[in-house]
Amino acid sequence: GSFGTFPGLGALPGKTLIVPQGSPDTILVRTQIAQPLTQLLKIREGERVARADVQAAQADLEGLREQIALAVRQLYYGLLTTQFDRNVALEQVRVAEEQVAESEQELKRGETLEVSLTEARTRLLEAKQDELSVRIRHSDILAQFNNVVGLPQGTQVEAEEQVAGSLDLPAKDECIRLAQASTPEITAAEETVKKAEAAVRAARFEYVPN
Repeated sequence: GSFGTFPGLGALPGKTLIVPQGSPDTILVRTQIAQPLTQLLKIREGERVARADVQAAQADLEGLREQIALAVRQLYYGLLTTQFDRNVALEQVRVAEEQVAESEQELKRGETLEVSLTEARTRLLEAKQDELSVRIRHSDILAQFNNVVGLPQGTQVEAEEQVAGSLDLPAKDECIRLAQASTPEITAAEETVKKAEAAVRAARFEYVPN
């Protein structure tokens, strides 16, 4: 009854209690390790963003490779074109030289006038000027081609006029489908959309409690 006597209860405590002093204490400790699952959802969306960045970078790399391949093809066809132009220019020079020789012979025989010889010589100079322009253009394209391909400058390259093998092209719709499926810009854009969608989902998970 150290705490008194209460109606309906009686003495509190109901019997004598001995409280020991100075004895060892017993302590109960419970340790818990918890992992909030919502953090894993945010991490997953971040991983999707990173994967989209990797895929977009790979698409950009493939696009650069295709640009280099296209540049090589353009330079190759440029070499082929200037080769044709050079052959035509050389032929024009040869024809102009023959015309000058014929005009000189005709002038000696008195069959033509001095002005005809002058005109023939003028055409010869024009033909040589055209041949020089073509040769300079060919040299420029050849220098660019050697630089892109990695050949030493000054290397002479002769482009093949006939490409071995036949070219079997698919139908128009199939060409369009293949172009869309293999275009790096489209792939990069699709990965950018995936990245944006993952970022939106990650932002929504910020409002989910742990």
